Amino acid sequence: MKQTLKKITTLAVGVYLLTACDAVKRVKNKYPKILVAGGLPPQNATYLADTRNESEILNNFNDQAKILNPFVDFFYFDVLSSV
Repeated sequence: MKQTLKKITTLAVGVYLLTACDAVKRVKNKYPKILVAGGLPPQNATYLADTRNESEILNNFNDQAKILNPFVDFFYFDVLSSV
C-alpha cells in the first residue's frame, strides 16, 4: 500500500510540474521580461528538523532544481529546516 501511494504521489507531482512548466513557457513567451521564481519546498515536514542524511536532502533539492531549472530565473527556499 505504501509503495502504491508513493507511485501515485510521484505521478501527481509529475503531472503538476508539467502543467506548471507549460504555463511558465506561455507566460515567458508573452512577457519575456518577467522573472519566474522556482520554489524549493520543505522535503518532509515544515518547521521541523529533517533528520535524513545530509547527502539525501541535498540530492532531493538538486533533483527538484534540475527539473525546474529550464523554466525559472532564480530559486528560493520556502523553508530550509536542515543542512
